[in-house]
Amino acid sequence: MIEKLSKLSYIYVDEKNREKLRKDVEDIINHINKLKEVDVEGVEPLYFPNNFYLNIREDEIKFSLDEESVFLNAKNKKEKFFVVRKVIDEKD
Repeated sequence: MIEKLSKLSYIYVDEKNREKLRKDVEDIINHINKLKEVDVEGVEPLYFPNNFYLNIREDEIKFSLDEESVFLNAKNKKEKFFVVRKVIDEKD
């Protein structure tokens, strides 16, 4: 399981840390399974538990780089886009 998670997340986990990570993931899954067992029958859902609100401000127009400057050091571009290597394998 750790090898698959490592591959999917593109995070290398060395042999030394695999067992610890496996134990941590197992503990998390066990905790989630315990939460699933809690009887919530008749408990109202809690949609917004905090009594604070977002402080929304007006947008400010600020200096922005021109297109030429943005792509100046780009290794590869096509029209107005950066071209990067594929990072998601559709088989998984």
